[in-house]
Amino acid sequence: MNIPEGKVFVIQNGISLQGYDPYPNPNPGRAIGYLARLCEDKGLRQLVSAFIHLKKRPRYGDVRLKIAGTVTALDEIYVKKIKDQLRKEGLWDSVEFHPNISREDKICFLRSLRLFSVPALYGESFGLYVLEALASGVPVVQPRHVGFEEIVEQTGGGLLYRGDDPADYLQTLETLLDNPEQAQEMGRRGKEEVFRYFHMGRMARDFVRLCETLTARRADEDDRTN
Repeated sequence: MNIPEGKVFVIQNGISLQGYDPYPNPNPGRAIGYLARLCEDKGLRQLVSAFIHLKKRPRYGDVRLKIAGTVTALDEIYVKKIKDQLRKEGLWDSVEFHPNISREDKICFLRSLRLFSVPALYGESFGLYVLEALASGVPVVQPRHVGFEEIVEQTGGGLLYRGDDPADYLQTLETLLDNPEQAQEMGRRGKEEVFRYFHMGRMARDFVRLCETLTARRADEDDRTN
């Protein structure tokens, strides 16, 4: 866009940590979680497909899939097809749906997970749900594009996969399921980084500093002009 470097400033997003427990998450059971709008663009179908493949292998017999998030009237047909597919595969008893949950229920939901994944099909600019999972001590598996790559690499809180490669996605999920100590360590590091940096207080302070910098710069320019 030919914008001079001095004209661009980056303030990374942060979330409210109210209600999130700063202590380690015991991560009971082996549940893969999804928290976003239940629609095609967020990749829910891709996650369900990977889950079906996992459940065909005996060592993943205890793995569950927990799905939560907004469901609009436009999403109902899509969600019904997903549910019908799970019933057809005989996996209905291994899946939970939690539509339109409250903030308090969302935090409890996240703490019940072993790992988290929203395999969005488009270039998500950030994805605050990734921060929410990490704040709960849950490692993430996300496609390697745009905001996901930056936040996962900065926090160390998960693994990335090639977004257009279902086999790589499945293998990356398997890596964290098969290596619980690695997953727990990623969850711990991710949680520490969110509590240290990716919170609303730091975001607000950065914005105030930017305003002060710009105000001082404008004052200097006015002095030189006068």
